[in-house]
Parts: sequence; structure tokens; C-alpha cells
Amino acid sequence: MLNSSTQGVDVRPLTITDAPALLTCLLRIDDTAPYLLYEPGERNWDSQTTQMVIEQSNQTGVFLGALIGEQVIGYLLMQGADLLKIRHSAQIVVAVDAAYRQQGIGKRLFTTAIELAKAQGLSRLELSVMPQNLAAMRMYEKFGFVQEGVKKQAIKQGDQFMDEIMMAKLLK
Repeated sequence: MLNSSTQGVDVRPLTITDAPALLTCLLRIDDTAPYLLYEPGERNWDSQTTQMVIEQSNQTGVFLGALIGEQVIGYLLMQGADLLKIRHSAQIVVAVDAAYRQQGIGKRLFTTAIELAKAQGLSRLELSVMPQNLAAMRMYEKFGFVQEGVKKQAIKQGDQFMDEIMMAKLLK
């Protein structure tokens, strides 16, 4: 089993028993992360929905969590596909609770995910990021992700339209 633990933070695949802690983390992040898709209060999940999301995500990918004890403080979802033409690639969504950012947790989530992707024979990882999220973009670039395109006015936040940068990393 993938397990990376240092400095009191455990990075490992989430299971359905982690659903309540993941939901608490997701709701906290939704309230404090303007660069993610959910607005504060928009996610109407309960623990059962969160369990279902974890189960489905783990069928064609992995839902990694960064935990301190039982508390989820960050996550990385690496979602693959069953379709033959895109089975070699996976989409990544990652977030860390504001109270724990800039402490290397995102880096540990990415390191674990990339090791797992290589072990699974994946050759391409993809993600998207808003151009205003400079800290995330710098981290992605340090891991070898490169910009492949820009979706103009892809996201509307309040009355403002924002672009979405598409990035990818080739593993082979």
C-alpha cells in the first residue's frame, strides 16, 4: 500500500471510512480557496455521497489524502479512464487546507501520485489551473508540468471571467 509519512502528515489512498473527514476538508477548502471550482456553500454532499465519490474515484484512479491523525488536510484525486484511447492518461485535482499550505503537503501529494502513475504505466498527467494561482503553477512546473493551452473565459467568478490554463506532464 502506498504510504508516505513524515512530520506527522500521512499521505495515503483514502477509503470510504475517510468520507466524513474528507467531506469536512472539502467544505473547509471550498470556503477558503477561490481558485477551485466550488463556491462557498455550493457543495451539497453528505457522507454517503462522499463515500460514493471515493469508491468511484478509486475504480479508475486514486483519491489520495494528506492526514494528521484522522483529519484530512489535503487531497489529490488522480482520475483515469477505461476508454482505450485515453487509458494512458489521468486528470489531477489537488487542494490543501489553507492552514497547511506552503508546508510541502502538495509536494508530497504530487510525489506520491507520480510514483503511483508510473507504477500503473500511465504516460500522461493533466490538470488545469487559474492563472492567478501562481503558487500552484510554480509547484506544477517544478514537477515538470508544462502549459499546453488556455481556455479563455472558461470560469466565471462573480461578475469576472477568468481563463483556465491547461497543463500536462509526460511520464514516458
